Amino acid sequence: MQIIQEILDITNTEVEQDILLSKVDAGDYTNRKKSEILKQNPNFFEKKKLDFWNFSCPNGETYSEVYDRFIKFVDKHKNFNKNMIILTHGCGVRFLTSILSCMEKMNICRRNQRISTRIIFIVGILITE
Repeated sequence: MQIIQEILDITNTEVEQDILLSKVDAGDYTNRKKSEILKQNPNFFEKKKLDFWNFSCPNGETYSEVYDRFIKFVDKHKNFNKNMIILTHGCGVRFLTSILSCMEKMNICRRNQRISTRIIFIVGILITE
């Protein structure tokens, strides 16, 4: 977070980390390599494609549950009257875009959707070591 604050020149700005914006919980597959998962569960990715919203890793959460968390975040801040920078992962960016533009949940991957909101500048950043 400190790196992001320095890049954006906001080092004296209040920072709040909210668990509601966490990425999907991969449960038993957290930090496991794709090859390990496929060795244990050869059809894993095919099953995921068949039911994207309701599929979960063992002891993980579904994308539907993650989407609901993001709705809770938006509801929690709906009367927030200051500018806000949200740092989240790619899926989170799509979910927030969908929620803030009132897109239907199943259409969040559609392109060319207009977003009419003054509330949020969404940044998706990948930092590798």
